Amino acid sequence: MKPWQKVLIFTLLNIPCFYALREYYDTRQVRLVSALLPSVVKVSPVGHRWMEQLVMTPEGLDIQKVYMGFGVMGHGSGVFIDKKGLIVTCAHVVEGTPLVEISFTSDKEKLSPKRYRTEGKLLAYVVGRDLANDVALLRVVNPLKGIRPVKVAKSVRKGTPVLTIGFPGPFNKYVTAGVISGSLNGAIFSDLVIAPGNSGGGVFDINGTLLGLARAMTGPYPIPTYQGFSVLSALDKINDLMEKYRGF
Repeated sequence: MKPWQKVLIFTLLNIPCFYALREYYDTRQVRLVSALLPSVVKVSPVGHRWMEQLVMTPEGLDIQKVYMGFGVMGHGSGVFIDKKGLIVTCAHVVEGTPLVEISFTSDKEKLSPKRYRTEGKLLAYVVGRDLANDVALLRVVNPLKGIRPVKVAKSVRKGTPVLTIGFPGPFNKYVTAGVISGSLNGAIFSDLVIAPGNSGGGVFDINGTLLGLARAMTGPYPIPTYQGFSVLSALDKINDLMEKYRGF
């Protein structure tokens, strides 16, 4: 066989492989997100709800707290990190209560002023908090079978492609992508777009490994030059909290 014939045969054989590999890499992120979705949950702190309201008093207008009953007090996101129902989230998501409602979708909340109902949802309790670094661990009371925990990384590098999954506002498990921008004073920064409700949602690399938690979005005040950056929890603090409270 002549050399040019060998080259031709080699080229023809590799064309299908080329398109197969391109299709594989084009859909890799889609398949990654699909695999991670069951590991991400909606975290809703439960407790006595109060609302500030303007009232008229003999002295004039005043602000008073009005009791709204026992129920959900907002929501954030969280990630399963073991098969026994341990969840990592941000401490500010579960501030002020040890009891948490866990759900896999953004179903409407069921509230009752006399008795709190949890049909179709899981209950969890806070087992550990690191308020300084905004990390908390939760444990599901009666974990379901088939929980898919994620692996937690030991380190994170600048420039790593990442994505986050969470429950921003009324949206159910929305995804945004970006890169790790750098770190400052122990916090990790990225260009991920996050919103209220994303807090505690996992930030993952292309292998589905947890690199941090969505924590906050920087705003125009007091550091306007930092607009557009999101703040992530420090990875080493997540690992420290896991080691400290995993058995609780």
